[in-house]
Amino acid sequence: MRLRSMVLVILVVPSFLAAGGCPGCGGYSGSAAGGLGMLGLVGSSFGESGSNLLVGYSRSSFEMHDSDSFYGSLQVPLAHWIQLQLAASAGSVRGDKVMALYEVFHFDVSGFNDLGLMAWFDLLGIRQVTPCPLDGDMTKVPDYFHLMLGAGATFPTGHYSYADEWGPYPAEYQLGTGVTDTLAAVAVFKRYGRWQPQAAFLYKISGGENPAGYWRSDSYAAKADLIYLFNPVRKGAVMIGATWSHVMENDRDYAWGPPGMYQEIDGTAGDTVNGYVAAGIEAWKGLRPGLAVSFPLVQEEGDDNFSWSVAAYLNFNF
Repeated sequence: MRLRSMVLVILVVPSFLAAGGCPGCGGYSGSAAGGLGMLGLVGSSFGESGSNLLVGYSRSSFEMHDSDSFYGSLQVPLAHWIQLQLAASAGSVRGDKVMALYEVFHFDVSGFNDLGLMAWFDLLGIRQVTPCPLDGDMTKVPDYFHLMLGAGATFPTGHYSYADEWGPYPAEYQLGTGVTDTLAAVAVFKRYGRWQPQAAFLYKISGGENPAGYWRSDSYAAKADLIYLFNPVRKGAVMIGATWSHVMENDRDYAWGPPGMYQEIDGTAGDTVNGYVAAGIEAWKGLRPGLAVSFPLVQEEGDDNFSWSVAAYLNFNF
């Protein structure tokens, strides 16, 4: 399926909205960083007084298959301007695929996905610490411009070689990549009263051919969105935004044909633009539920285009 590796980045990008908190460094707790920085699973929580645990569920639909994902992330600050993120997920994918001789095959897999680890550095926040008001209303303190750099990797904990008597399953039905991919990212944001525009860019350096003989190219993604704080004390916010992803080259199947030869998987390279809307609020002290919806804006023609995704999540600050 075209762009699947980066579509997973996009589907749950809004979920990091739940991580907003008291701004020890002025902004909406680094929310610009998290979506792309942790493969879209969660957001950073710069300025929080402690750590964050986020758990969530998402359902995604494509023209030929559906997927469910349960995900979680632990976010631990090492300093007010440095944070580590560890994210894991598990889920299922089921659907059909038109294979050789135009036969339609059905596939159904479930299990763990690849594990992600990311470090974020708010470079301009090293000497910038804004005390949080006693009532938690972050709009009472001025923000500064945040320039954040991120570095990390995904590790091959997901199964990547599902197969049957007809051969390996298509790439969209493999839950892991089978290789270690390296991530580099940059994010910028600044809050203006109740409004916060932000943008982020992530580059994924592919680990290359996996042991099953499947190869994916480098890819990158960017996003821009706008947050509005309708209840600053309880971190209530809505967000609207868009993501753009680009896979540089088509996938290659080296398990096909003579040694050294490969089959190019047409339609796996190219661009996709998705939109999303999200909302979250601190319903109880330290607990912030949220909802998000993602939908396609621009995608190249294919036989399994993205249709929609919904996500529900709960962030716990401790």
